[in-house]
Amino acid sequence: MDRFRCFIAAFIAASGLWTGQSFAGEIPASAPNGYGLGPDGAEGKWLARMEELQLTPEQRQAMQEIADHYRALGTEAAQRASGIREQFLAVSPDDPGYENATAKASEAASLLAADTVRLLSALRAEVHAVLSDEQRQQLKERMTEERARWDEWRNRHKSPQ
Repeated sequence: MDRFRCFIAAFIAASGLWTGQSFAGEIPASAPNGYGLGPDGAEGKWLARMEELQLTPEQRQAMQEIADHYRALGTEAAQRASGIREQFLAVSPDDPGYENATAKASEAASLLAADTVRLLSALRAEVHAVLSDEQRQQLKERMTEERARWDEWRNRHKSPQ
């Protein structure tokens, strides 16, 4: 059971870190409410946040290049997560190889989570390098506000234990 919990935790971390959505199906090119990719999704929100920083034309171009580069990497990570999920769901608990399949899925999900953190770290470093000191401070304040709102929302919607 501990392996299964580790798999679920790693899978949730990997999928949530990158897209903020589940991999129940294909990731839409664009979706309402900030899910998926594209102008109405996470990428659109990210580009809008960058615009709040009053980017210069050169910065805007650099941000677009960063978005283009990491979009491809994010899609690849999402496909990996979907593959892990599909492989795991293809095995039933009463199958003889279930424990082995669970261990493999757990390891794959852990590697994906680590890769995702490295990608996000590189993305943040590239964005940081493009911004001025003042813009970095504005972005930091905005992110702190968003985290506080999410924490408040999570606290209000905690499931009873």
